[in-house]
Amino acid sequence: MIAGRLGPLAVSAFEDCPVKTVFAVAASLAVMGAWCLLFLVPLYLVLGPDTALSRAGTEFSTFWVSLSMIVCLAAAVWGGWLAHAWSGRISGVIALVGVLLVAGYAEAGFHTWLRFHPEIIAQTTAALRLGLMMPEPAWFDWMLPAAMASFAWVAGKSRAIENAPVHRKPGHPALRDARAP
Repeated sequence: MIAGRLGPLAVSAFEDCPVKTVFAVAASLAVMGAWCLLFLVPLYLVLGPDTALSRAGTEFSTFWVSLSMIVCLAAAVWGGWLAHAWSGRISGVIALVGVLLVAGYAEAGFHTWLRFHPEIIAQTTAALRLGLMMPEPAWFDWMLPAAMASFAWVAGKSRAIENAPVHRKPGHPALRDARAP
């Protein structure tokens, strides 16, 4: 009864569009990160450093880059689909695409900067060097954010199209009921 008198004030904070979008993007990013960790860490442990790294051990091998690209693009598909599912709007997908582009190109810039400062990589521990600072090939660093954003957009937009309301025109011949006179 009180909610009826309050009108729009009775809407919860979670139903507010920007809040829902932020939660959807954050949750989608968490799912994407978990997806990548769930697949890439066991793959590295199974394949070992001999397969995952190039012979010099300073860069990831082409085989590893291919596997990680497949895993990351699959994560982007899940992320785009879930961003729309949880936000209920295409704005969640647009925000996710923006975050993917900004974060991805920031990381690519960091890796490019590290290529010109190899002394920083040499001073870190082996685990940190492998996990955070060892750059993938430059083409991969600069291509992956755009590819992930594209895959997330296609997945989110296809879910939006799939769940769009159908507006039927009663006078359209193809939509008339065959039993109606």
